[in-house]
Amino acid sequence: MQFKVLQGYVKHEGALIPKGSFFDAELHEVKGLLSKGFVTKVEPLSELPDEVEVELPSVEEFAKLKADEQKELLQELGIEPASNAEERIQQYTEFYDQADDNEV
Repeated sequence: MQFKVLQGYVKHEGALIPKGSFFDAELHEVKGLLSKGFVTKVEPLSELPDEVEVELPSVEEFAKLKADEQKELLQELGIEPASNAEERIQQYTEFYDQADDNEV
């Protein structure tokens, strides 16, 4: 089970765990801490979705964006945007084609 420290520090298995941190333990190991409000049980992070699917604009839609919007999107994709519109469209086209190739 996974727990979150709500106040101060909690000592578990010889380690001091600060407020806001998460740790794994068995319920019987932290029963006293739970009853005193030092920790709370949380859902394990492994149950959260691994990836969030995002729909990329088509190359045609990208070309219609304003220059600052194109630059912002390229930066979000980890690409240093070119200053020239045609070059930005080429950068995006290469990324977009590669993203299509990586789809499962």
